[in-house]
Amino acid sequence: MSVIFLQVASSKDAAGKVIPIPILSARFSRGRKVHLVHGSHTKPAFETLEYDKLEKSQTLVRDVESAPLAKDYGIKFMVG
Repeated sequence: MSVIFLQVASSKDAAGKVIPIPILSARFSRGRKVHLVHGSHTKPAFETLEYDKLEKSQTLVRDVESAPLAKDYGIKFMVG
């Protein structure tokens, strides 16, 4: 069993800031996949990842079209 820390963030903006993107939900499925919902409740993004290909600590860089968030968001899950 291993632990993976996963977070989602934007790429750097013009001022060099990175915006953390909240993970709203995560679910495991057969085939060693994790299904993520991230972003905002009004405009969620859905993504499926194979957790065999994830590193122990991984940041997914995604485009975001919302105002900056003030809180750091991430998820930690156990595999195995």
